[in-house]
Amino acid sequence: MDLISNVFTSGLGMGTGVLSDTVKLVIIGGTVETARRAASNTWRGFLDSFFLTAHFTQNDSPYEWIMHWLSKQPAWGRSREFDITTRTVRKGTDTSAGDFWDEDEDEDSTVNKGGSRSTIAFMPAQDTTHTIYYRGHWLRITRSKRNVDYGHVREIKISVVARNNTVIKQLVLEAKKMYEKDAEHRIHVYIPDTWGGWRWNGSRVKRPLESVVLESGVKDMLVSDCKDFMNSEDWYAERGIPYRRGYLLYGVPGSGKSSLVHALAGELGLNIYALSLSAKG
Repeated sequence: MDLISNVFTSGLGMGTGVLSDTVKLVIIGGTVETARRAASNTWRGFLDSFFLTAHFTQNDSPYEWIMHWLSKQPAWGRSREFDITTRTVRKGTDTSAGDFWDEDEDEDSTVNKGGSRSTIAFMPAQDTTHTIYYRGHWLRITRSKRNVDYGHVREIKISVVARNNTVIKQLVLEAKKMYEKDAEHRIHVYIPDTWGGWRWNGSRVKRPLESVVLESGVKDMLVSDCKDFMNSEDWYAERGIPYRRGYLLYGVPGSGKSSLVHALAGELGLNIYALSLSAKG
């Protein structure tokens, strides 16, 4: 009986010692990890205090300007971590820094009907940080996707070490001018997305209004009425009338309805927002 008691006591003492060492390790490990996180957050906050950060959100014009500007930067196309996508470009037009195709392949063999061809494009991956040198400053650029109640929104965050936001202003203005210059002879097409917004669906070269054949006087009447409406916003506001106008185009397929819309948008300097009445939702 005494033997059993001694063994039990010895085992309990050994177990208590092991438990005590385990508790000590847990406390020490927890303290070290807490200190590491605190130091990391402090260091990150210290670095962030020197950075100016600008946020650009999808479906806002500056987001499109910045994305277009980035597509022209060689460093953007040389990203070490990227997504691969395809897009169609017109033959003879400039391509972005991230576009490529087989150099050994005959250019004419890659051209599809309509004078366009498909190219493969590098797009830096989301949730990764990329660095671009701009006017004496290193820009840290991050693409991300934020979840919201109605889906998700893509964002671009640009950070730079600077005492004021002058370099950010210069970047946005340069991107805006580049976008407007490249879009001068093109119109952009948007379609609805599943979250109640509009999604860019491509761009087209402006079509001359003279290339659309209609009955005499129809085009002139339509253009004149559109311009008059666009200059009458104050008149509508003063009378409390909703500022909108609709035109019903009818005819057999191929009679020029879509071509007229395309040409009219180019004539008035507007983009096209296409809505299908038969689409679900």
